[in-house]
Amino acid sequence: MPKWKHNELRDEIKAKLEARVKDRVELRKQGMLDFSLDTDDMPPLFLQPEG
Repeated sequence: MPKWKHNELRDEIKAKLEARVKDRVELRKQGMLDFSLDTDDMPPLFLQPEG
C-alpha cells in the first residue's frame, strides 16, 4: 500500500473516531451514556503509537 494511501486512510479513520468521541461526550453530558471507549472496535493501527 502506498504511503499516501495509508495516511489518507489513517486520517479518515481518525476523523471518524474523533466524531464518535464527540458524540459520546455530548451524550455523556446529557447523562445518557457511560463514558468508556470501546477499544475492541478500534482499528489496530490507531492504537499503535505514530511511527
